[in-house]
Amino acid sequence: MIKHLAVFATMFIATALFSQDQSLLNYVPKDVDGFICVNVQNVMSHPKLKEFIDSPKEGDTDFIELKKLLTDNGVDIYKAISNGVIYFRIKGQNGGIIKTTVNENLLKTLLEKNEKTKGKLNKSVVKGKTIYSMGDKKPEAAKGDADGDEDTAAPMGPGKETFFAYAAPDILVISDKKDEISKMLSMQDGEKVAGNAKLMNLSSKIDKASTIWGVCEYNPPDRNKGQDDQADMSKQMLPIDNICGGSIAVNLTGEKKDAISMNLKLNCLEKMKAQMLTVQLQALVMMAIPNISQGNAQLGEDLTKAIKFANDENDIVINLELTSSLMEQIQKASENMGRMQGPGQAPDEGEEAAPAAAPAAPIAKGDKPEAKPAEAAPKAK
Repeated sequence: MIKHLAVFATMFIATALFSQDQSLLNYVPKDVDGFICVNVQNVMSHPKLKEFIDSPKEGDTDFIELKKLLTDNGVDIYKAISNGVIYFRIKGQNGGIIKTTVNENLLKTLLEKNEKTKGKLNKSVVKGKTIYSMGDKKPEAAKGDADGDEDTAAPMGPGKETFFAYAAPDILVISDKKDEISKMLSMQDGEKVAGNAKLMNLSSKIDKASTIWGVCEYNPPDRNKGQDDQADMSKQMLPIDNICGGSIAVNLTGEKKDAISMNLKLNCLEKMKAQMLTVQLQALVMMAIPNISQGNAQLGEDLTKAIKFANDENDIVINLELTSSLMEQIQKASENMGRMQGPGQAPDEGEEAAPAAAPAAPIAKGDKPEAKPAEAAPKAK
């Protein structure tokens, strides 16, 4: 009986977590190329992020001001956003949806009290819905925007606008395109991402209780069009153009939730090409590990153990397990690499880098290619 109750509880929790994402996915259009779901509260439980939030450095003035503004207005920064979905199209026009405890009136109050956004909030009503925008319109667009109902967002830089609207009291939709906001607010069932068979098939194979999970589809160009023999030969040798989508799931693991576990699947058009690419990608990663480990044999061995490659039908499966200590080692090795590549590199520069390496392993010099002990680590699956 207890076992049945445990199974029921697990199913209930998983269903509840998925329903949170599902309610947000109702605002994702069918014609997107992919989307990513984020359990924001889980992300904020990571020790490093909690440390940043609870004890920001003096130089993080923008965040300190934002935190004070939220606190002064009764907003718990850890509960302000619970879940989010980001969707994208490879050619552009992206959007986001978040579930928030900050209601519409409170958000307007916060924006008016913030010195950086005060007086910059604009709004218009489209089909009975209020759409807000922040930022300045492009000068050339502002002149011709007589009715104020034209999409005036600039691609990048000065003049960029961000549009947002409340689709429900606790759901905020965001985009850099006004038309995209209108689409999210007025979609019928047949226009929602639930009607995208390929993305739904990819998402059906993912653990939706993951901290971050997402799917993507990609239609590679016809390899027989506009290619010379040399280009075609290179793609036959490394057929990355056979990848047509995939999925990713990331979890925070460990007692302190300070480790990262990632499962990445790259879906290929052909099973044989998937098998070929698995071996090739594994070889490329193993060749890169000595450069990352910087002569630290233990780090090289740990990295080799942390990443695993496998095949599952047409999928290239990559699993990565990063402990907090391994991430710290990688960061130190990266810092040492930056110092070694800096201007005026001295012959004894290895002494400065030594603290980040294992005591028994000297730092590899750029002019000593033989100092790559981790190159023996690759193990073909």
